[in-house]
Amino acid sequence: MRSDTILGIFAIIFGGIYSAQALALPKASIGNPWAPIYFPLSLGVLLVAFGILLILKSMKSKKAGRVLSFPREAMILIAGTLVLCSVYIFLFEKIGFISSTMIFMASVLTFINEFKNWKTNLTVAVSFTLLIWYVFEKLFYINLP
Repeated sequence: MRSDTILGIFAIIFGGIYSAQALALPKASIGNPWAPIYFPLSLGVLLVAFGILLILKSMKSKKAGRVLSFPREAMILIAGTLVLCSVYIFLFEKIGFISSTMIFMASVLTFINEFKNWKTNLTVAVSFTLLIWYVFEKLFYINLP
């Protein structure tokens, strides 16, 4: 099976599950009750739509396409990233957004880019975290844990 088709199927499945979970979010008690659901639901629907478009494009393409084969290094990167995501989920509730996100971003970037690029990894992790915090806290007035 072609890599585009596999990615499209994964996007449709993940987007469908994400949309279903977005619909299960609690409704707001003040203002528009659907307001907290609009953004995550639209992300899920867009993911499903892009997955369908990717599959259609893959079927329409006349090129043979690349067949997926996962070398050992790719499997290690995937498994390591999943472990780091699990640690991030655990830390997020314990130490909050800023600290856990900085640790997560620095860990993932160091895992992918190797330790020799630690200055760049740390700079990106801190900058990204503070930028996201600023956008949500100061521009959108959404309190992060």
